[in-house]
Amino acid sequence: MGWGRIAACVGWRVWYHPLLKAAVGHGTVIEDEVKKSLPQAGMTAAITAGSTHRPAAVIRFVSRKSEMHSDDKLTRFYQVGAAALLLAVIALQVGVLLRAPAKSSRRSVTCGSVVV
Repeated sequence: MGWGRIAACVGWRVWYHPLLKAAVGHGTVIEDEVKKSLPQAGMTAAITAGSTHRPAAVIRFVSRKSEMHSDDKLTRFYQVGAAALLLAVIALQVGVLLRAPAKSSRRSVTCGSVVV
């Protein structure tokens, strides 16, 4: 993963996600006013309701949360990604440490100062 992707991930978490949450919050205020004339208005309420997710039992146990919202899901996404990268680094390092040095099947013959 390049530095650009890492910066994009951090940018999403630090800048873009809070911006989206603020937009939904402000949209809710506007929709509350619109509902006085148009009762069907409710897109931001639907977004907020759709954000809630009940994870599988294993995830509930690990996260100690019965419901996950967008913040929780985003945090878990980055935690799983970081764990996968850490496991890959450990596996690669163990592989390098366990690999025996390659033995050459060729014999070298010295002819004066030149190795053939």
